[in-house]
Amino acid sequence: MAKNLSCFGAFVLVAAAALGLLLVLDPLAAHRAYVVFTVMWFPVLLLVVVAGLGLLAGSVANHHGFSTAGVIGGAALFIGVLLLRGWNASTFYADLPQELEDQASFSERAPYTVADRSADSATSGINGDRRSTKYLAEANTYTPPVTGRGFITPGYLAVIEQEFDLDGRATTSQCRFSEDAQRWVGGLLHHSLERAVARKSRTAMFSASDAWTYCEDDKPYVVMPLTRYSGILNLHHVPAGVAIYDGHTGEVEIREDVKSGELPGPVISQSYAERIEAAMGYRDRTGFISVMLGQTGFETAGGEEGDPNSENPGNHQLAYVGGGMAHVTPLTRVSTSTAVERLLTVDAGEVAAGEHPTVSLRVLDPARESNAVMEQNIRSQFDQVNWASGLTVQEITPGPDGAWVASIGQRTNVAYRVTLDTEDQWHIEDLRTTNVIGKDEDTESEPRRPAGRGLPEVDELTDEQLADLGQLVIEELSRRGTRR
Repeated sequence: MAKNLSCFGAFVLVAAAALGLLLVLDPLAAHRAYVVFTVMWFPVLLLVVVAGLGLLAGSVANHHGFSTAGVIGGAALFIGVLLLRGWNASTFYADLPQELEDQASFSERAPYTVADRSADSATSGINGDRRSTKYLAEANTYTPPVTGRGFITPGYLAVIEQEFDLDGRATTSQCRFSEDAQRWVGGLLHHSLERAVARKSRTAMFSASDAWTYCEDDKPYVVMPLTRYSGILNLHHVPAGVAIYDGHTGEVEIREDVKSGELPGPVISQSYAERIEAAMGYRDRTGFISVMLGQTGFETAGGEEGDPNSENPGNHQLAYVGGGMAHVTPLTRVSTSTAVERLLTVDAGEVAAGEHPTVSLRVLDPARESNAVMEQNIRSQFDQVNWASGLTVQEITPGPDGAWVASIGQRTNVAYRVTLDTEDQWHIEDLRTTNVIGKDEDTESEPRRPAGRGLPEVDELTDEQLADLGQLVIEELSRRGTRR
């Protein structure tokens, strides 16, 4: 028996030594251990103290009831603290937004779906796989990175930058990673970008899905917005700056403070904004029961059949008119109603470590119809659009001066831009003729395309764009034929 205990003790010591060595040598393992410790130390401490006191009392009084009560009480406290933390964090996030009556004004952008579909044709000359497209609102560009193929060391190869006109035409450029930049999000061992960030900051939290890329002076960069834990019984995330990976030198920099305009994309992570979005069900609560029964609060609008935003219902990254950007999510009440009643905005253009960003909940009065209903209304309002040619409503987002804007087009082209203004008036702009059409009028407007951009040469079009252009030509000839 003594020999078995001795062997077991030796095994525990060796395992503890190996774990300690791993935590010292591997910054990512140490970071994960820190996360587990931060989350669990307090409830585990309560469990050990209460259970220990019960066992001690049972031993002194020679009564097993004390021991049993101590263990049960410790376990109950352990579970109770975890549940209380979840409630406190959710209510904390739900109370962050300031409710406002005025409406924000956002710059228009080409639809995300158009940019994402166009990205593959922009990777010419690169033997790799295009990754998720991200929108950088401050620069009005879409930037998917391209990684090499393989299971062990694919690595980043390049960043594709696409600047779109509202009609879907794009100016595309590339910047390449150097051989000194051998780290990437999801890489193994010394190729792991997460491990390099953890070496710089053991307390910073990050998510691979929050990373985005951009080019500056023909050099690629990868940006990872960071958060860290704050509180004990109210354990929640707070922004902690950004990690910037230089694709030319391979160096990682932690910047705790970023001013608006210093970086082209979000420095407040989307995962942080999603936590606030998910907590909106706790808004305007009257108690625990009201939340559990869904009697109060809001949830992300959309998701019904026919919703043009089904692929991306919330957390649209949009630029404010005049500067700055935000994660923007339309909200509906927790009910059978699908009307959009609130607009959640989480400012994302600047960050100060340890401080929460400006979060607003803007009241829509009157409430706006759902995306699916709005899509049907667009079809019925504008019968001059040749819907039979396969044109679809591609995206509905907030726009300038409290208006809502939608795009109509095919895959990689946009033919029309529809606006629903604050007076509930519909307007449609033919992006090919720049005609702005209300319900009963047809007036000329200035072209919406950036100055200095003429029509592209046919041989510069991708196969998809050429096919879409052919379809649009057929549609235009058909539309003109109906006028005769």
